Amino acid sequence: TELTNYATEWLKQQKKPFVLFLSHKNVHADFQPNEPDIGIYSRKEVKLPKEAHLWSGHTKNQYVHLNNYALDESIRRYGEAIHSMDREIGRLLKNLEETKLADNTFVIYTSDNGYQWGEHELTDKRWAYETSIRVPFVMRLPSSKHRGSRNSHIIANVDVAPTILDAAGIKTPKYMEGQSLLRLLDDPSIRWRETFFYSYFFEPPYPTPTSFALISRRFKLIETEWQGYELYDLHYDPEEKNNLANSTEFADRLAELSERLQIEKRSRAVLETTL
Repeated sequence: TELTNYATEWLKQQKKPFVLFLSHKNVHADFQPNEPDIGIYSRKEVKLPKEAHLWSGHTKNQYVHLNNYALDESIRRYGEAIHSMDREIGRLLKNLEETKLADNTFVIYTSDNGYQWGEHELTDKRWAYETSIRVPFVMRLPSSKHRGSRNSHIIANVDVAPTILDAAGIKTPKYMEGQSLLRLLDDPSIRWRETFFYSYFFEPPYPTPTSFALISRRFKLIETEWQGYELYDLHYDPEEKNNLANSTEFADRLAELSERLQIEKRSRAVLETTL
């Protein structure tokens, strides 16, 4: 609420084109909903993933400090915090309408990571599974040209800056990796990325191992030192429960993706050395 109040007051002072970055923090552990929302889900039933149990956050040396409660209770608190955040986002959008800025303002809603609530017997983030790396991404454009449209192409956080620059009529610098999403909306058939490279490096005290992944629209290859390769068909197995890495039927697919993954790892290492 304090952040939203600050943002709306700031908007009233703007006389020229502006960029406002607002990051609500209460949905981060340890999940602090606004006072009116505390307990609104206390009696709601929570359906955990089949592989989860109430104390998943206290197994496998995971993030106990993030889940001081049983898993179902942590999920309720998380839901209450999201309820609070939704209301604040609504306040901000209403403010844009009241100040007559809505018809000339480009709004992007997204987050920094997904979250696991017992899937794969895990909690928190960092892992390369879909529940962890998938994030919401919604845009509201001043024009109604693309209203209600959805797009299944692979987009990434590196596309946000080029999109904002494009909306402002500024050419994207060559050093930026991403592309403007406005181009993709205008022409879904344009050439676009076919894969997405994911990396996470072991960061004590968190137990998530160094992980690399290559994700296409259908397949995902994950590589970790503790488990080797994991290959998933996201079309038929969106919950990533059937590891195909040892299947002879998918041997060629594994070889292809693993080669591309190693190329990505080497190219990133060279880039970091250069920088």
